[in-house]
Amino acid sequence: AEAGIEKILNLQSEQAISLGGKVTPLSDIQFDNNASAKDVLIDAAIPREKTALEYPPFGKESFAQFWLASPADPNCTDPVGSRCYREDNFDVYFGEAREYSSRLDNLEDQPAIEVSVIYKIGGEYKSEKYFFDSYVKAPLPGRNSNNFNGCLDRGDSATAWSVPKIVTNGGISANRAFYCKVNISGYKETGSEIPYMVRVRILYTNSSHPVAVAPTGNASLPLQTNIYKSTGVAGDVQRRLEVFREKSVMPQFFDFALFSAGSLNKE
Repeated sequence: AEAGIEKILNLQSEQAISLGGKVTPLSDIQFDNNASAKDVLIDAAIPREKTALEYPPFGKESFAQFWLASPADPNCTDPVGSRCYREDNFDVYFGEAREYSSRLDNLEDQPAIEVSVIYKIGGEYKSEKYFFDSYVKAPLPGRNSNNFNGCLDRGDSATAWSVPKIVTNGGISANRAFYCKVNISGYKETGSEIPYMVRVRILYTNSSHPVAVAPTGNASLPLQTNIYKSTGVAGDVQRRLEVFREKSVMPQFFDFALFSAGSLNKE
């Protein structure tokens, strides 16, 4: 399976399959040891129009990035062709959909998130931060008086611990379940702000959790991700591998570098 993915990456470079390209299935790949890679494909058109982009599960030591402006046209000189997201709100889904109430004495198991929206106005970059906690201790959301906002919708026993399921990554991941849904708004106070990207961090929990950003209304997120698939076959054994590759991911310290009053220097 890994060799199939490596072959895909080489072919993509050779054939210049870029973001916005269509699903490209490749012929089965045969190897010298009687093994093969089949069902190999590149999907370079993620996310599809009007669908959410889901990031693979990650923990609090990492982050997820979602472009609102097109990586190929960050200044949105062609808002329609580049599919720049100009809406004043979007939805965020997060958390593995499972039962948490039996673990109220172990709050580290239940996720919270920090959402940063980076936008540009008048030639200046700014950031708006939002905090949400999926934990609720009635009557207020959040733990330890953190003053976080709660979920707009949250899974319970009647819904198998999932908010209404959504399609992500253009149908590659259908009927995806998440524990919590929130809505992000307020970052376009004047209407002239150009949203650039969203960065999401997982807080509190030591577990990894999926996160997805979904457009609202009839809007679409810009193309920004390639997904590669390959099934390795050796005798009677098969192994399926899927790789998520995002374009132009900023480093972990990007927020600090962007908004620091001085320069960042490594001693």
